[in-house]
Amino acid sequence: MAHLHLENIGPVRFVDLYLKRFNVFIGPQSSGKSTIAKILSFCSWIEKRVATTLSENIFTKNKDFVDTVETYHKMKGYFHADSVVLYHSDVVSIEYVEEKLSVKLLNKEIYHRKKIVYMPSDRNLVAMPELEKLILANHTNMQSFTFDWLNARTTFDKEHKLNLLNLGMQYYFDSQEQTYKDKIVHTNGESYDIALYNASSGLQSITPIVLMFNYYTGLYFKEYERFTSFEKQLEQQRLLARIANLYPDMVDAKKNEDENSLYAAKIAETVIEATKIRNLANREKLYKQLTTPDAVNVIIEEPEQNLFPEAQESLLYWMIQKIKNKDRDNSIVITTHSPYILFALNNCLIGGLVGNKLPNQQELQSHDAWVNPKDVAVFEIHDGTLKSVQDEDYLLDNNYLNRAYQKISKEYLTMLDYYGE
Repeated sequence: MAHLHLENIGPVRFVDLYLKRFNVFIGPQSSGKSTIAKILSFCSWIEKRVATTLSENIFTKNKDFVDTVETYHKMKGYFHADSVVLYHSDVVSIEYVEEKLSVKLLNKEIYHRKKIVYMPSDRNLVAMPELEKLILANHTNMQSFTFDWLNARTTFDKEHKLNLLNLGMQYYFDSQEQTYKDKIVHTNGESYDIALYNASSGLQSITPIVLMFNYYTGLYFKEYERFTSFEKQLEQQRLLARIANLYPDMVDAKKNEDENSLYAAKIAETVIEATKIRNLANREKLYKQLTTPDAVNVIIEEPEQNLFPEAQESLLYWMIQKIKNKDRDNSIVITTHSPYILFALNNCLIGGLVGNKLPNQQELQSHDAWVNPKDVAVFEIHDGTLKSVQDEDYLLDNNYLNRAYQKISKEYLTMLDYYGE
């Protein structure tokens, strides 16, 4: 588990947490949920960059760290002289304290490459026509998200439409269309066939989520090799050289004329040859491990945007199901202020505890999303600080949204006493 510690960054005053496979941050608007998610995403990218290049020289100056995260995640003005970022995992140590940066690679052999997908709250912009012709001047999370969207959407053409959960809708990419390439059609194939740009805000919000999850938890791993560039090839060549230095072959033993020395030299040559074979295998294993992704880390802001409560529930179950793939070490970070997302998540947690005792398990909508509650971390942020909202069984306990619901209900019941008098 990675450890993240933040102080005095935007609305965040003090945050200290250990990350798990499923992580959820809740709280009011502008409370710091997205700030935490963005810093976490950035630190995950640094960890990936350091580990997959075997180089700690990511930033040439201390200020480059802040300049990059402020530009990429649109956080200008969030950092101050007393801002602190500490990120520690088994792979790297990242420390930004008193405007000084320290990045250390702790272990060169255990990292497995991950695809990091950041889904910003303004993801609806992908519905814009001729999106590929837009020039995004700065390297931002929206630009990266757009590139990921453009890479993924071509997979779902007229012959391979994408079902949008249980909404009775499908998406497909029309390469022959000049302007409106992203299409939405009813599954009955009769009602309409319209541009995503002209669809409802709910469809514009959920379509990129479903498409990106579908692609980057599945087909992406088979197609990864088709994404190549000159820069990527150069980077891989440098990586091969660094890996070779990790597993150097032994120097040939010197042969002497006497029989004992010749015998010893023969043994040494055998050891050397065995070492070469073993080191070659180690080099090949590490190279594949660092260059070929085998999991995805998704960070998504407010998946509930513009969605009806039932759709929010279905989406949460579906996302959890995609992430919990037993063959891949996938992970997810969600920011939300939706009670329906939390209520659905709690069903996933309690299902992980008692699901095997229930009759007719398959009939429950949450069934495929049941998870071990110990793999889930849910935090509430308030007044710039973070606290866990899980009880001793890791189920959701008293939290901001529950308290808001109780307050509204109490006021309603107070007035209900006078109804009909």
